[in-house]
Amino acid sequence: MVCLRAKANRGTSLVEVLVVLVVLVTGILTVVNVYPPGFRSVRHAECVTLAGRLAQFEMERWKNNSENLPDGVLPIDESGVILNDRFPGPPVDDDNATCFRRIIGETVRIPFGGWANGPLSGSVYILSFSPIDTTHGEVVIKGSNLSRRVLDSDDNTEPWRFLRSYQYAIDYDNLAICFRESSQTHLYYLSCSWWETPTGSKNPCLRTVTNIKIEVPGGTEGWINFGPVIQDKISEGASYAGIDRYSETVARGFTEVTSWSSDPYEYMMVNSLLGIISFNPIGYSQKEFGRPLKARIDYDILDPQIIHEDKRVPTNQPYRVHMTLNRIKESGVSLEINGDTYNGLNPAFSTTDDEGNTYAPDMIAIDLESGRQIAFNTKWIDYKSGTVDLPEDIELFRPDNSGTDNISPAGRNIRFYYKAESDWSLQFQKAYVQYDRDYSSGQLDYKSYAINESSKPQRLWFATCNAGHTVSIDYEYTLNGQTRRVLGECHKTSDSLLDYGGVDSTYIDLNNEPTRIYSVNGVSVRARVIWRETEKWRHVDLDSIIAKKATD
Repeated sequence: MVCLRAKANRGTSLVEVLVVLVVLVTGILTVVNVYPPGFRSVRHAECVTLAGRLAQFEMERWKNNSENLPDGVLPIDESGVILNDRFPGPPVDDDNATCFRRIIGETVRIPFGGWANGPLSGSVYILSFSPIDTTHGEVVIKGSNLSRRVLDSDDNTEPWRFLRSYQYAIDYDNLAICFRESSQTHLYYLSCSWWETPTGSKNPCLRTVTNIKIEVPGGTEGWINFGPVIQDKISEGASYAGIDRYSETVARGFTEVTSWSSDPYEYMMVNSLLGIISFNPIGYSQKEFGRPLKARIDYDILDPQIIHEDKRVPTNQPYRVHMTLNRIKESGVSLEINGDTYNGLNPAFSTTDDEGNTYAPDMIAIDLESGRQIAFNTKWIDYKSGTVDLPEDIELFRPDNSGTDNISPAGRNIRFYYKAESDWSLQFQKAYVQYDRDYSSGQLDYKSYAINESSKPQRLWFATCNAGHTVSIDYEYTLNGQTRRVLGECHKTSDSLLDYGGVDSTYIDLNNEPTRIYSVNGVSVRARVIWRETEKWRHVDLDSIIAKKATD
């Protein structure tokens, strides 16, 4: 009896405790190792869902505003040079993730000027892809292309006296141009292509320059020589081989002013960073070649990682707006991909507070109805959930920076700018509106195509930056001795690249061997959403066909 009682009261030995601890720790570590992949899978699925939603919103925006579609969206490097050989992917990497940011020809009919809540002095338009980058040059705004007349500048016909307002004359041999004489100073923009032969090569290649500014003072008579501008653009060491005839486009330019005159081709840059433009209000009723006056705008996107979303505020309190993305980046808290502390949207937005500290905001907002920036307070942001709670009254900055005006946010349309964790980016890509044939055997540019009739005449070649786009071709072919015509045959350019002109190029193969090609037009658009997961870029693409709607 004594022995049994002693055995029952015996304590646990150290060895037994250690064995239990080892088993327990092993089990815990096993569970811990199982869960992270699960967490990553859940987070990845969430990101894919959010990316699809963001891409869908962007595509719907352009389907509802197809009249504003740009002619093209091009890749550029840090100095603003167009990268014709940049492959858009997939796969997506650091080189192509954020380089598609030059907007060509975003189009808008001059809006009607006036709002009940206090208008700006003009007809306001906010660029679709703002904020904008002006480090490579100014924003270019121009009207529709003028009609060409090819003349000889050596004769004495004085074309500036008989040209119409919608015409210009050009002399290809002397690289000279002239316009109808006017009592007012007019601004024009010339884009053209030329042939040059690189050092050590026998094959000339095509080069393009856009938006050569030509300012014609009032009362000017005579021809204007644009040859020196072309010479300055020729590649180092290359020799000039002649202008590409009929490749040029010329349009009347809009002049930036500080006060309106009787000239409808005028604008004011209300906010050069947020892309808020005010047009001369008389342009709304102005006709250009029998149609309402439209402005075509060329500019560069500042930072594709700045997400912009248009949201309608609820009509009743609480005035809570949900961003599509959560985990909004917060200054001093969030980290950049290189480990540096996040310091706000972009240094271009930097401002100084009352204590003299320089900072860039975490979020910016614009009232779309008035085109005025909102005096935003970061206390309204719930960074984790991605929601914004607006107060009963918000302040709008006046255009002349003289102060603010209070309004209720109820029911208003507001554009929000922000960045999100994981380096999210929304990229809009578009096939160029129209491609011209390049008869050389050299490198192609973003707006040209070529055919090697001796090897594969059904194949059309394009520059690498056009990979993955859909093009529509009108052409003729011969079958059993009869000529047949095809309208709107669509093909998607290849994601695989082959050599053409010594460089990797994309291509399509027509269904028939063409005897004559009438037009090659880009018809596809793509909303691409990009984010990072464990140092790798992930993306979701949404492709569609959207035709540019004519403005009434």
